[in-house]
Amino acid sequence: MKDIDEDGKFMVSSDVPYVMSLAAEAFVAEMSIRANEVTQTHQRKNIQGKDVVEAARADMDYDFLMDTLHVIDWSLKK
Repeated sequence: MKDIDEDGKFMVSSDVPYVMSLAAEAFVAEMSIRANEVTQTHQRKNIQGKDVVEAARADMDYDFLMDTLHVIDWSLKK
């Protein structure tokens, strides 16, 4: 998907933006589903930021988000 040209610069295949957009879309969809499940367990209808944080903390697959979510700690807001 990537190559180096004669100047030493990286060249990226034209498929990369499309594949990255699909990956981002799948990630957002998965997080939305998980946050919605958390919202339903708290018997609310609207997803809140703290629901996203709780959904991410519930699964180690999203451990890479913990530094970012710690900066924006929605669970402390009322």
